[in-house]
Amino acid sequence: MLASLRRHSAAGSMRLAALLPLLCALLLCTALPGLHVGASAQPQQHAFLPASLAAPLTADDAPHGAGANLLDLLSASRNHTLFVRMLQRTRLVPTINRLMLLDDGSGLTIFAPTDAAVLRQRDAERELRMRAAQGAAFRDDDGFEMRSPAWPYPRQARSVWEWAVELAAQPEMAPAEAAALSVPVWTDARREEQWHTLDNVHALLRTQLLYHMLNYTLPYDVLALGAGGRPLPPVGHADMLTTLHRPSRRTLHTPTRPGPVPPPPSSPPHPGAEEDEGGLLGGHGQRLRLAQREQKDGAPQVWIGTDSRGQGGAQAVRFDTSSHSGTLVWLDGVLSLPPDLETVLQTHPALGHLANLSSASLLSTLCETAHTTFFLPEAGAFDALSSLERSFLRGPWELAVQDRVKLIGWHMSGLGVGEGRIGYAERLREAGVNITTTLGGEVPVSTLDNGTVVINHSRIVEEDILVENGVVHIVSDLLLPGGSFGMTIEKTLLALNASRFVALMHSAGLSAYIDEDPRDPDHDATNASWTFMVPRDDVLDEWLAQQDAQRAYHANTWRLPGIDALDKSGPLNGTRLLELMRYHVAPSKLTPAKLSDGMLIETELRDAKLKDARQRLAVAVAERKGSESAHQGNGDVAFGDANVIAEPVEVGGSVIYLISQLLSPPLNPIQTAVSSLSLSTFVATVFSAELDKAIKSAPGISYLVPHNDAFEALGLAMPYLLLPREESRAELRSVVEYHALDRIVYLADFAKGSTRYPTLEGSSIWAGRSENGTIEVRRGLEGRNARVLRGDLLTSTGVLHEIDQVELPPTLDLTSDKLMRGAKAGTMRSLIMASGYGWILNGTAPDSPEKAAQLESAISVRGEKGNHGRRGQKKRHRKRDNLFADGHQSYIILCPTDAAFAHVNLSYYLNSPDALNELVQLHILPSPADETLAGGTALRLPLALRDAGSFASLLDRSLGGLSRFGRISFRRDKKGVRRGDEGEPGSGDDDDAPLAGWLVGIEGTRGTDGKRHSARVLGFGRESLSISRDDAVRATGEGWTLRKSGHRLPTPIEGDDAWNSRSVGGILTIDAVLQPYVPSWFYRWGWIVLVVLMVLVILTGMGYALWRWWHADGRIRLPDALEGEED
Repeated sequence: MLASLRRHSAAGSMRLAALLPLLCALLLCTALPGLHVGASAQPQQHAFLPASLAAPLTADDAPHGAGANLLDLLSASRNHTLFVRMLQRTRLVPTINRLMLLDDGSGLTIFAPTDAAVLRQRDAERELRMRAAQGAAFRDDDGFEMRSPAWPYPRQARSVWEWAVELAAQPEMAPAEAAALSVPVWTDARREEQWHTLDNVHALLRTQLLYHMLNYTLPYDVLALGAGGRPLPPVGHADMLTTLHRPSRRTLHTPTRPGPVPPPPSSPPHPGAEEDEGGLLGGHGQRLRLAQREQKDGAPQVWIGTDSRGQGGAQAVRFDTSSHSGTLVWLDGVLSLPPDLETVLQTHPALGHLANLSSASLLSTLCETAHTTFFLPEAGAFDALSSLERSFLRGPWELAVQDRVKLIGWHMSGLGVGEGRIGYAERLREAGVNITTTLGGEVPVSTLDNGTVVINHSRIVEEDILVENGVVHIVSDLLLPGGSFGMTIEKTLLALNASRFVALMHSAGLSAYIDEDPRDPDHDATNASWTFMVPRDDVLDEWLAQQDAQRAYHANTWRLPGIDALDKSGPLNGTRLLELMRYHVAPSKLTPAKLSDGMLIETELRDAKLKDARQRLAVAVAERKGSESAHQGNGDVAFGDANVIAEPVEVGGSVIYLISQLLSPPLNPIQTAVSSLSLSTFVATVFSAELDKAIKSAPGISYLVPHNDAFEALGLAMPYLLLPREESRAELRSVVEYHALDRIVYLADFAKGSTRYPTLEGSSIWAGRSENGTIEVRRGLEGRNARVLRGDLLTSTGVLHEIDQVELPPTLDLTSDKLMRGAKAGTMRSLIMASGYGWILNGTAPDSPEKAAQLESAISVRGEKGNHGRRGQKKRHRKRDNLFADGHQSYIILCPTDAAFAHVNLSYYLNSPDALNELVQLHILPSPADETLAGGTALRLPLALRDAGSFASLLDRSLGGLSRFGRISFRRDKKGVRRGDEGEPGSGDDDDAPLAGWLVGIEGTRGTDGKRHSARVLGFGRESLSISRDDAVRATGEGWTLRKSGHRLPTPIEGDDAWNSRSVGGILTIDAVLQPYVPSWFYRWGWIVLVVLMVLVILTGMGYALWRWWHADGRIRLPDALEGEED
């Protein structure tokens, strides 16, 4: 009713101007005899309403003749005074006269409600209005006052039939009363209250009255119209009748289609044709139902205005067929106009869900769409949709709004059964009829044997629900193109509460990934499949809140406008957002069954930092205990640091995982290493080498990063490399660059055996997979050096692999001299150089025994001059010459710290070359040939230490030295070792030094407190000689050869971890100077004195015994024999 009121509100004044010519012509027709109300025998009885308006239904007092028309019959009836007065006030009397004048023989039918029926309708509407008026007004979202939903009009407004009775009660309206009968309503265009004039009330009531008229006579035999009539419809069924009411959308505020929809020509034109520029029913009259109910006393009960099942409507209490111009049907009720679609959706129990899915603008558009046939699904039809599809349809997103419009469009047709003819059920049952929906799809229509109409496999469960602009059929199933709703990735994400993620994808320009319709066969990417890792809205809201908190913190702490001041790229600028969102998408459909623990999946993030390769994402899969079934992806799968929190959702060829947090693309190698505590030494090394900027930006690099213990295992090599000297810094760079492979190699890319990889340092490194699956890295082709402990630490430029040992490049010339520099043992280094053994420090050796003999002879000459030749004249042992000339022989130097020399008389040694030589020789140990040095995670010691183990120094006579006390012994004290492994050195639990707990001393020393002949081992360092050492040769001169770089034992790659100690030199720092041991005179001659004394004692004892025996003459004396016999 409100819709009808609004249609007639905008152009009331225009209607009056348009109707004036027609009214003038019709008034002329009233002058013809028998065709106007004035021809009645009592023309004045209807001028004013009698006092008995509510009189019971009685027979007419007026005579009925064959020449009487329908208006005469109404005028003569005392039960239709209100109805007649309404016809007069709405100017319909001339119209009816004209229709009867131009009748082609079909006649008219007027359904005339009695006065009592009109008054009941008025009272019912008044009561409803008054009840609603007691409720408080409420406001809409824009703050405008709205009326109670039970009564949409303002409280002071009267209803249609209240107006009608007021109009019929007075011959004309006084000016003061005109406002009281006008109705204030809201206009959509200006959002202000306007008052409808009286002419609008006429137009509104006129549509009600025209709905009570047919342009033909009822064709049923029950009316005794002749044998040609048809029977009444059976009980439970209804027949459709076409009324004179032709709904128009001309007066609607916004046409739904451009241009008018002209009505078909009619003769005479239907009422209001001049003002109808777009009929809502295509120029056809609105339909009305007639039905028969259970008979009483043998007389049929006919009801007008029923539903499709014959229920509701007004009862026909009398059929008057006495007029030649048609039939007058007395009604005991008022016929209500078919409601608009919005009212049907809100009131029909099977269609309420569609009202909830439709916006106000959509409902307004649907109500204004002309000659429409609706096939609306009942509530149970939506059960065929998945829960995600239903959630999406109910969502507030713009895409959901569009799909709700599409859903309605798939269930409506403007063409109907052809050329705009509305698809009433009787027309749908015609053979070969197909329906074209509003969106263009053609839907087949068929009829079952029982008469049920089927629309594309969906049955019509309730047919012919009349609405203002067409008809509604309720169907059992959804009418979906292709049989599916067409859920795209974007729609599914919205239904999964991931609208923030969708918005970010659109902002990043990645809409193509999520808006592909799987039903579209012409789409280029229909066959593309993706895997999405998606955080929900609550996760992103929390992340955005953290970003805001960080910006606020920086603004308050650093007095900057925000985090953008610290990061020029901003928190989410175009490039960063694009990278972030691409990192959440992986090519191909990766279902849980395809995922395995530790695998790396490729993402859509491609970067020049990876040499245009795809960035990877780590996958973790937890095995469920006690379950033999495959993992499901809910709780047992993680992508990076984000856990999967729900079952994966498959959409076409793609799959969606909901994750617990936002995925961040990998950071640069420095930031990645910083996040791991075990790699902090590597980070410090990078900054010391001034390679941090290069490492951050070098594209496509794999870093083999030693953990902290591996750097500690280098011993004194690290202090040297970290010295603030250009030479040390350059060598430190070479060490770092040697661990950088010039390509991206993930763990899965390492093949079995040995593969050569180029490094940024320029040399090559070998790596491969052993039989047991361990990844091993080494510098040469023989042996094994380092194992990969933890791999696939992703970075923005490649990947990191954590290894257990530092691999020194083959070009690094790490000699004992440099190790001593790192130990800051300058005093001992100077003494070695002064004694002539500097060639041991720089890693060279005499090229022949003769050259070694000359070297020893030169040293002896200096000794003779400094010590009067007391020891210089001794013949050198040939074994010493051969030892020095061996190019594979290395040496271990026991290096006292500079502080240790504070307790030594250096002047004595500097002034005594022989004493200096003996001191230096005592601290130089040739590397033993039969020892093996542990590799791997063990300390890189130059000597295999063992408890009570002893080694000969150059001072020992076995190696051509001068002292019987030239062997050096090692002992582990009661504190034990830190590592606890058998044969491996360490420190006590209360000491953090690597070699705490180890003592070194001169073997065989006696008679001293040990302070001059023993020391504690403090540190260590192992040589690593370069394969190219021309500078060392040039510095030494001719007659010298290079000692070979440390060769590993020839073991397979998966074999034992060992080095040949004979070719490995180095230093051991100690806390005291070992001074040559010279025993005292007592320990040198005392044993002889003791032997002599012992011999003298023995001889004295023997002599005394012999003397006693001699004095006894060999006989037993009597007193001695009789001793004890006295008793």
